[in-house]
Amino acid sequence: MGSSEVVVTRKGQTTIPSHLRKKFKIEEGTRLEVIETKEGILFKPKISFWDPAGPVFERLFLICLIKLRLAWCSLRRGTA
Repeated sequence: MGSSEVVVTRKGQTTIPSHLRKKFKIEEGTRLEVIETKEGILFKPKISFWDPAGPVFERLFLICLIKLRLAWCSLRRGTA
């Protein structure tokens, strides 16, 4: 664990260092939970049910849903 120094803009924005974005898989659009702690502020990537492993999971999940739907449709038609 290391430390990095960042600057806060007039609008309250800052940039998360690239090595930390890569390490924690933070991409554009990633939601972060902001938590107040005794030591300061903690920015924690927010993981939802839909996105437990990022965009890869979402694609795999959708592919599985499509395959299940196709299998179900073929069973109903009696072509399976």
